Amino acid sequence: MSRVAMTSCVTIIKQHSPFEEKVTRNGIQRDIHVVIKNSPFTLQLGAATHDIDFNRVAFDAALLYDTEGEKGVDFVKMKPIEFKCMPNEKGDQTTIELRIKVLTSQHEDMFFKVRIQGQDPVTKQELPHIKVITAPIKVISKPEQLKKRQNSVSTPTPLYTPITPLPISPTAINTPSSSSCSSTITSTSSASKKRTVNELVVDAVNRIEKSQQDQQTLLEKIYQQVSLVKQESGCGSSSTSSAVPSSSSPSFFLEFMNKSKDSLPSGSKEDDFETTFVQLLKAYSAIDPSSRATKIRRISRNLTPSQNICSHQREQRTQR
Repeated sequence: MSRVAMTSCVTIIKQHSPFEEKVTRNGIQRDIHVVIKNSPFTLQLGAATHDIDFNRVAFDAALLYDTEGEKGVDFVKMKPIEFKCMPNEKGDQTTIELRIKVLTSQHEDMFFKVRIQGQDPVTKQELPHIKVITAPIKVISKPEQLKKRQNSVSTPTPLYTPITPLPISPTAINTPSSSSCSSTITSTSSASKKRTVNELVVDAVNRIEKSQQDQQTLLEKIYQQVSLVKQESGCGSSSTSSAVPSSSSPSFFLEFMNKSKDSLPSGSKEDDFETTFVQLLKAYSAIDPSSRATKIRRISRNLTPSQNICSHQREQRTQR
């Protein structure tokens, strides 16, 4: 812990440090406080008598070697230690923040100790009864060294940990089903094996194809529902089916686009638009997917600029 030099009316209540380690030198085991260079650590002092008021006492801190006597650490310009005193309101306790600016490795691996000396605030004369010396201190350079020391003194992991067998009931020994085994193997292998780029691309293509199939099925359902509505309204399914142009000819899109609005019966333009639009989608889905692009390009060449919006916009970009 701490030790008091000479007869003093001040005691060290607590010497804080990030870490402590046990060091044996000359057959004597000692507790060493480990701190980091230029990092603050605190020392809490308390008055042993009631006639001491730390608010009326000045303090001085000196860095000493951890040897017999009080041999100070030499310096040229800057002191190797900084301190700041913070007494409480009653004046019976004070906290001293310390910073050490030298390393133990720079002084032949010698430990340090700090002497706190009370002084008269006016004359700066030392007060012999207000003096303490800290426990030995070791100063290291980086926090990483501190972490290594903490890990080295932590409880080591045993090389062998006995495993207590769990009781197994006869009902628990059942042959698992093939589906559960396959699912377990699949999940384990998929988790342990990384997927290649080709596999990811194939999966993406499969999802796109499935999405197209779902859309085509949805369009067919919509067309069937519209046909049923037309049948119930008296339009008849024969007229609806006959209105669908043949998808083998590329001009089937032109027949829909060139329909005149005036030719539609009065009062049924909205219904005829829905029917025509559904028929267009139905005819488009009936085309072989491999030949859709060819037929659409063939139709685009036969359209006028006012009918072909894409061609008209392309011509405008070319003129610019």
